[in-house]
Amino acid sequence: MMTLVKSGMNVVVIPDPSDVLGPQNFPSYGWRVHLPSSIDLRMRLALYQRARMNVCTGPGPGTIACYAEAPVLVFERQLSGINERGLWTRVGGADFALRRPWFRTDQCLMVMDATHGSMSGT
Repeated sequence: MMTLVKSGMNVVVIPDPSDVLGPQNFPSYGWRVHLPSSIDLRMRLALYQRARMNVCTGPGPGTIACYAEAPVLVFERQLSGINERGLWTRVGGADFALRRPWFRTDQCLMVMDATHGSMSGT
């Protein structure tokens, strides 16, 4: 994400609602945040719609970015036996690491831990 900021992109982070309503760790990350979109899904979707690209974690409210017209990259946590790389290939016949069957060509699912480090490197 810092690479995007350094290249002049306007990066806006929508904190997870559980963090906004709970421990409020998001100020310590130093990101520019949009708090109302954390709670208001219509506002969240409006921001997703106007973005050049969306990066979010799943499962959660960020996955509605798949309904916006902007490209999206969804990071999915790896959980042994639940969200492991081959699960959707075995169960649904789709390559979970590339895209779900209902994704557009500019939407991609990354099967890796959705950490600050992994998402910042994209």
